[in-house]
Amino acid sequence: MSTIYTGQVQGVSLIAAGTPYALCREAVGGTLKIDEHNIRKQGTGGQLHVRRGTREVNLDLDLIGTELDHLAGFFPLTAGVQVIDLGLGVYPSFLVETDDGSGGVEWILENGQPSTLAWDLGEGPDSELTEKLAYKFGLATPVAAGTYTPVYNSTPSITRNDIAVAMGAIQFGVWSFSLSNDLGAEFFDPADGKAAGLHIHPDGTYVTKQDVGFTVQGSNAIYPAIADNWTPADITIACNNGTDRDFLISLGQFVPETWDMPVETAGGVKFAHAFKPGDGTIFGRVTIV
Repeated sequence: MSTIYTGQVQGVSLIAAGTPYALCREAVGGTLKIDEHNIRKQGTGGQLHVRRGTREVNLDLDLIGTELDHLAGFFPLTAGVQVIDLGLGVYPSFLVETDDGSGGVEWILENGQPSTLAWDLGEGPDSELTEKLAYKFGLATPVAAGTYTPVYNSTPSITRNDIAVAMGAIQFGVWSFSLSNDLGAEFFDPADGKAAGLHIHPDGTYVTKQDVGFTVQGSNAIYPAIADNWTPADITIACNNGTDRDFLISLGQFVPETWDMPVETAGGVKFAHAFKPGDGTIFGRVTIV
């Protein structure tokens, strides 16, 4: 029988100085994708010219119970081109594996930056906060199977019963919501000369922007004001499951972008609201405490 692997022998966590440490309670999906950007040109006489280009490494993860300090990195508090972990002095490295102890592969991903986040609460009585996170890395190094073991935290998740969303004294009657940010991560690949064995790797990665958004579907008929100018408002998402994972997400001075009122023939009407930051700076508009 050919070798086969399942999610039971896959894993993901952070790693520093050869020691894995927890990223989340669990990973429920994702993809590690390596694009070699090969140079490939057909020419006269049936010739085919192929050279290696610059390797691009992208990691997409669907997580539950992601460490709050890590999530805060998707909402930089200051302007800049790179997000760093103040304790490490660099952005964290990742361990991603398909490894049954004797076969498979482990990857160490380094020189990375956060790219996009979607922090979602779905509908339904069994819904909980989930995190869809995307990253771009400058270096992916394979290591032998069995070298490291991913680590997970044991913190309970945040369910819909642990959440209160409000805009001042206004409550939306929340069915579902999504808090997102797009940092526009890119890799930096200047033609400044590279050492032997490193020709295919970019110098690193950097972030290019912040595009924060908050969408919520609610039962209350809240509608945008009619006025010549917006009066921005703070939105809070209080998360309290009675453990040390209690926290408050604050969205500072947001304004409406779109508003939808569906016409229903059955079921509850779900008013859809979309918000983005109002006038000011783009950084520091979302905080997690």
